[in-house]
Amino acid sequence: MTTTDQPIGALTLITRGPFARLWWSGLLSSLGDWVAFFAILSLADRVGNEVGIVLALVARVVPAFLFSGFGGVLADRVDRKWLMVAGDIGRAVLVLTLIFVDSVLGLVVLSAILEMFSLLFQPAKEATVPNLVDEESLATANSLSLSAAYGTFPLGAGIIWAMGFLPRIESTLAVTTAEIGAFVFDAVTFGLSALLLVGLRVPTSRHDTHGREEQTTAVTDLIDGVKFVAADRGIRPVVFGMGLALLGGGVLIVLGNPFAMEVLDADERGFYIILFALGTGAAVGMGVIGVLGSRTVRPSILFSLSLLLIGGGLMAASAITTVFGAAAWIFAVGLGTGAAYVMGFTHLQTEVDDDYRGRAFAATLAVLRLGLLLSMAAAIPLKTLFQGRLPGILSDGIRAVMLLGGAVVLATGLVTLWSQRDVIMGARLSPSARKTLDEVARRRNR
Repeated sequence: MTTTDQPIGALTLITRGPFARLWWSGLLSSLGDWVAFFAILSLADRVGNEVGIVLALVARVVPAFLFSGFGGVLADRVDRKWLMVAGDIGRAVLVLTLIFVDSVLGLVVLSAILEMFSLLFQPAKEATVPNLVDEESLATANSLSLSAAYGTFPLGAGIIWAMGFLPRIESTLAVTTAEIGAFVFDAVTFGLSALLLVGLRVPTSRHDTHGREEQTTAVTDLIDGVKFVAADRGIRPVVFGMGLALLGGGVLIVLGNPFAMEVLDADERGFYIILFALGTGAAVGMGVIGVLGSRTVRPSILFSLSLLLIGGGLMAASAITTVFGAAAWIFAVGLGTGAAYVMGFTHLQTEVDDDYRGRAFAATLAVLRLGLLLSMAAAIPLKTLFQGRLPGILSDGIRAVMLLGGAVVLATGLVTLWSQRDVIMGARLSPSARKTLDEVARRRNR
């Protein structure tokens, strides 16, 4: 970790030092993953229609509840660099086997195993970042990492579109030439990512050098990690707040297309406009935080304000009657989502001790997937339940669900902001005084 008092610029972070190697590794693997993701959805539609698509998506979410905790335990017990390398190599091999899939069952099984390797990689990666940059640069580093992860979405879509022009090859396989190209491309990016990580030099931390006072089992470590996140009053609201923030994302994934076509009376391009607004807003939110860092507003406070923006934007979009009007508010939802993720991750990295950091991020990832899965599963039943129940324009079930999802996120933002009232009241204290109070509060919470 560097020891400078001033935050390092974004360009410097991605061009020099160990974090640059980690960032380029993440950029490559994320790009390949998006290309393969679109190919998987295409293949799922061909072998299983809409049911196949839903099952393929669920297969990427469910493993988090069964496996993410142990991924966090491993991140706190073994060398994190080699755990990330193993995750990349495992995914590179598995994604190639998708070429031979010809059934929904095979697609679901391989997608689930792929996600398990991702759950080895992600806690180790997030727990490593604070060992590569100083605390003042964490917000910028997280912004860059999330931008690499999600900003490659449109580029991945463009690559899979271009692969559609590849000459068709006659074979007995269920996959198309474009899908074969996508899976090979993804395997190559994972391989390149692993090569970059092999040369990663992680500065020594307590995680590497301090032995445990007593031998513990992986199950004991897992239980300790869950207890740690659940008991800490400074961390718990952020973890669950990030999970609830995904309510809006899950609702838009499931109801975005019918909202555009049935409620706003647009064509399929209307849905693309909404998706573009959401993605662009998230990218801008991450970019703004990357430029400003946490120099003006504390991560915990900015996280709470971001939740307010997500909830308010989703509630406003539920009452709009035009595609572009809805897209403007959805842009605000994306803006808040991007900022919330950067600030939430930054808060966890600064507040969680290195010995628990892998497990804390594993718990966070599990909560995020739970929020996404619950919102996706509940969207359609709630749409039917609320149809005609509210007055006026909100009598439409889709609008009512969007309003409800936004209200939940808004309430979460208010609660987390209220929990930071002591920090807000002490905003005029000197930096040294605030640091002392923060340390006292952190010890009291634990």
